[in-house]
Amino acid sequence: MKTLQPVATFLCVTALSGSALAQTFLGPTPYLCASDSPWPLGSPGYYLETFEDGLLNALGVTGNGSVASPSGITDSVDCDDGTIDGFGRNGYSYFGSGNPGLTFTFNAAAFGGSYPQRVGIVWTDGVHNSTPNSVHFEAFDAAGISIGEITGSHPDGSITGETGEDRFYGIELAAGISKIRVYQTAGCCGVEVDHLQYGFLRPCPGDLNHDGFVDDLDFQIFVVAYDILDCDDASMPAGCPSDLNSDGFVDDADFQVFVVAYNELLCP
Repeated sequence: MKTLQPVATFLCVTALSGSALAQTFLGPTPYLCASDSPWPLGSPGYYLETFEDGLLNALGVTGNGSVASPSGITDSVDCDDGTIDGFGRNGYSYFGSGNPGLTFTFNAAAFGGSYPQRVGIVWTDGVHNSTPNSVHFEAFDAAGISIGEITGSHPDGSITGETGEDRFYGIELAAGISKIRVYQTAGCCGVEVDHLQYGFLRPCPGDLNHDGFVDDLDFQIFVVAYDILDCDDASMPAGCPSDLNSDGFVDDADFQVFVVAYNELLCP
């Protein structure tokens, strides 16, 4: 039987540094496959929705568009069909109105009460002309208030699935992101996106509820995962966030990492 030794209890600390609340927009940058993401997709605490099963069913997110199936005009991320060949016609994507655009909304309850701190999307088609700054990516904080947007001027004017125009847009915000919006202010028709991705900054291992501290609340979460052990177990929380050394198990090795962070209490 596995056993955990008790760890010390600390006084509550409520102050966070101002830098922890800063926001960073990323992109637009070329994107042909998940390896082009600026984040460690596949690591604990990260989620990637490729729509390749024909659904938007990733944890804790809803959208206002619909999945587009393979066709002569579909523009999926290039590598989703198994080959990088300049076309996305044989993959799936997500499509909706060009304006007001596509909105993806996150459910904090799905992540233990916290919103993702990193959210990105790949714009794959829309506008269909060369109007400057016609692609818009907007992000909203935990209160649902817009924190700004970035724009892009990369559409190629084609609707036949070419991927050279595909661009990644992202946002990082330690306080959490409740939703993102992708829309256009020129051209016609709708907007098409793919590879919705989101996760947590994890400024310190062991901060499992993403509140900036490693304390008894995190220990309670860790114990549940420790008793399950195997990250592939269906009862393990999604993403296996307590697997702090990313070996596929939550065991004594992870507990050793957790204790170090717990004794520090406040995330850097």
